Amino acid sequence: WDYVAEEIRQQAGREPAITLYFDETEQGRAELALAMDCVAQLRKRRQTPGDVLFGLPLGRLQTELFLIDDQDWKDKWKEYFKPAHITERIVVKPSWEEYEPDDADELVIEIDPGMAFGTGTHPTTALCVALLERYIQSPEDAVLDVGCGSGILSMASALLGVKSVVGVEIDPVAVEVAKENI
Repeated sequence: WDYVAEEIRQQAGREPAITLYFDETEQGRAELALAMDCVAQLRKRRQTPGDVLFGLPLGRLQTELFLIDDQDWKDKWKEYFKPAHITERIVVKPSWEEYEPDDADELVIEIDPGMAFGTGTHPTTALCVALLERYIQSPEDAVLDVGCGSGILSMASALLGVKSVVGVEIDPVAVEVAKENI
């Protein structure tokens, strides 16, 4: 299931809005200038306030700029990440949440995904964990986790008894996150 916050539901029927975030760097300022130019071009092309583009209403094309401390968005998602059964036997638990296993067979993966991909709740991750659970036959099996992100599939493999697990990642931030989680 997908969780939709109540404040999102309350916005149904509101004027469309696009929110863009740019770094305070030269590249970020260039990207901001390009976005502002696109809005200006849309304003020029528009005939009436009710015009649509690709079947979507454009609204008033009002532009607002805000400076936002990036800590706000880096941590806000944590409110919604709770312990979750991703298979009948495997639970993913954020490091900041308490959780007691329901039975002795339950395996608990504790992670803090930080800025890396991988909370375990995405359907593809849950499917991969279910397949690991199904196909790992012995401790002599080996697992290669390509694009390991937060390390969740590597950790699931180790909890399932695999002795040889290798996680590979090109994102340096994800590498650090995976190391901390493992």
